[in-house]
Amino acid sequence: MTDTHKTVQYQLRLSPELREKLRQSAEQQNRSMNADIVARLEDSFEAENRSSLANLKIIHLPNGNKRYVFGKLVGAFDIDYTQNLTDLKKDVENCLDILRKSKQLKHRLMFLNKNIHIHQGANHIDVVESGVGTLNWVIVEDHWQPPKEN
Repeated sequence: MTDTHKTVQYQLRLSPELREKLRQSAEQQNRSMNADIVARLEDSFEAENRSSLANLKIIHLPNGNKRYVFGKLVGAFDIDYTQNLTDLKKDVENCLDILRKSKQLKHRLMFLNKNIHIHQGANHIDVVESGVGTLNWVIVEDHWQPPKEN
């Protein structure tokens, strides 16, 4: 193997049923099982990024500005996104607390080994992991709109 094409090998345990599904998929795609697995993993990360923008809301605020609300969890929260950022931050915190205490394991696992807080700036809020950055869960951005001329 050359220096320009370094890879990391990883042993993966698969059930016989899943291995057969992967074999069939690779055969249909005319590629090796390894290439099919790698393609599926890459697609899952791209889909994760696309899903946060799929939940985009544009809200026209009473002051004439626009508020962009997007992220993976925007569709899961039924809250008033027109309120001021301080109150909105409290509502998002409450929603996250409910998810953290949820009986559904997938919701609780989202918080595992993460120090999560909501960052509030002058014109935005964002759910972030300390030392890491945005989680792309809920991002709210206020955008100034120039007044329309008559």
